[in-house]
Amino acid sequence: MIKRTNSKLEWVKPEISPEFQRSWENIPEGLNARSQNIFQTIQETGLPTFKETSSPEQEAIWLLEVAAEIEHALLVEYLYSAYSIKSDTSNFRQKVTNIAVQEMGHLITVQNLLLAIGGNVYFERQDRSPQSSIDPFTFKLEPFSKSALAKYVIAEMPLLSALSNEEKAEIEQIQKEHQLDIKTQINRVGALYLKIYWLFQSSDDPEGPWTLLKDLIPIEQQGKHITSLDSLSLNIDFQTDDSEWLASVAGLQIDVVRNRTDALNAIFRISDQGEGFEGSIDSHFERFREMYRQYDSALPTIRDVPSNPFVSETPDLDPDRERNRISHPIASILVDLADVRYQKMLLHFVQFFSYSKSGPQSSLRQDLIKWALSEMTKGIRVLSRAVQDLPRISSTDMVSPTTAALAFTTPREVFPSSNDEQWELLTQLLDRSQELDSKLASLPGVEPGLIALLTTVVLSEDDDKRLTIATETTGLKDPLVV
Repeated sequence: MIKRTNSKLEWVKPEISPEFQRSWENIPEGLNARSQNIFQTIQETGLPTFKETSSPEQEAIWLLEVAAEIEHALLVEYLYSAYSIKSDTSNFRQKVTNIAVQEMGHLITVQNLLLAIGGNVYFERQDRSPQSSIDPFTFKLEPFSKSALAKYVIAEMPLLSALSNEEKAEIEQIQKEHQLDIKTQINRVGALYLKIYWLFQSSDDPEGPWTLLKDLIPIEQQGKHITSLDSLSLNIDFQTDDSEWLASVAGLQIDVVRNRTDALNAIFRISDQGEGFEGSIDSHFERFREMYRQYDSALPTIRDVPSNPFVSETPDLDPDRERNRISHPIASILVDLADVRYQKMLLHFVQFFSYSKSGPQSSLRQDLIKWALSEMTKGIRVLSRAVQDLPRISSTDMVSPTTAALAFTTPREVFPSSNDEQWELLTQLLDRSQELDSKLASLPGVEPGLIALLTTVVLSEDDDKRLTIATETTGLKDPLVV
C-alpha cells in the first residue's frame, strides 16, 4: 500500500460550464450565502486530492489525517498563546483556552470519523509533515499579541465574499497593519472539509447541511463516495463522546458517527465552528476578531516568553533560534518533564481508542482517559505555571525573551500500533519522568515547594498504577475492527 507521506496532495479545480455559471449567478434565496461561498471556495482553490489512493475510503482516511494534523497544531498553538497571558481585563486567557478546547473536540471527532470508515486513530501534528498548500499558517508557538491575534483572525476567516463591506474594510486594515497576505490565506482548510464531506456523501446528489452540487466537483472526482459506511459496524463501541470527557474538560463537544448523517453533520460542525464559510456568531473567526477589537483597551500583560522554545545546553549559531533556547538548569528540566507528560497524554489518547466501551478492558479504557486528562490538567498546566516563573537562561545579563515556557515537543517517532509496544513506550516515559524528578531534586537552589508540587501533583500515585498495568496488560487488547 502506498504511504501518504509518499503521495502528493494536489488541488484540482472543476471545469464550470457557462450554463451552470449563469444559473448560479441567479441562485434562489433558499440557497443561501453558504452555498455561494462554497461555490467561490471551490472555484478559487479547487479541492484537495490524493490521486494515488485505491478507494474513496483510503482518500478520506488520508485527508482526515491531514485534518487531524491541522487541528492538533491549532490546539497547541492556541494553548501556548493562552498560557503566555499573565493578566487582562477581558478574560482573553480563558477565551483562547476555550477555543483550544474546541480544537481538541475537533481532533477527537476526526478520530471517530477515521474509526467509522476503518481507519486507525491519528494524533500527529502539522509541523511533523507540513503541507504548505493547506496549512492555515506555518506552525509557530508564540506569545499572545495583537499580531498573533491578527494572524488567527485571517487564518480562521471565511471568504471575503461572506463579509459585509465594513467587515472587508476591517480585514484589509488588519492585513495592512500586520503585513499579512490574505491571498496566501485562502480558505483551504474549509476546502479540505468540503472534499471530506463529498467523499462521505452517499451519491453525487446534495445531502445534509451543505449543498454540494455535482457541477462543482472535478469530473474525475465525481461518483467517488464511501460505500462501506453502510456495511461496516463503524466501530461505534471504540468511538468516544463528550460524556466520557466532560467531567474534566468543560466546553468540549465530540460527535459520534453512528451513520452517514452523523458523519456529514460532524464534518459540517467542525468546519462551521472553526475554519468555515460564513463566520457564524460563535465561530473562531468571530471570537478572535472580537478579541482583536478589544486588545488595546484590555491592556493584557503578556509574559516575555520565547517563540518555538527548545531546550539545549549548547548555544545555537542561528541568532533567531538562540533567542528562543532554554538553558536555565531548573527550567530545562521542567520543560523536558512537560514534554514527557505531553507525550504520555498523546499516547494515552491512542491507547484509549484501542479498548471498547463494553469489552473486557472497558475499565482500563476509563483509566486511560482519566490519565490523559490528568496529564493535561494536573501535569502540563501545573508545569507551565512553574516554568513561567523561571528565567530562560542562567546569565545575569538577561536578554529578551527573559522567561522560559513549555516546548510541546512531539515524539521523535510515530506512536507504535502494537499494543505491547505502546505499553513498553509508556514504561519508558514513566522511567524518564522519574529520572528528571531525581535530577531536579539533586540541583542546588531548587525550592522545596517545587519538589513537593511535582511529587504530589505531577508525579502522582497513578504512575505506580500505570507501571503495574503496563506489566500485566501485555497482549490484552479488544479486537478493534479495521
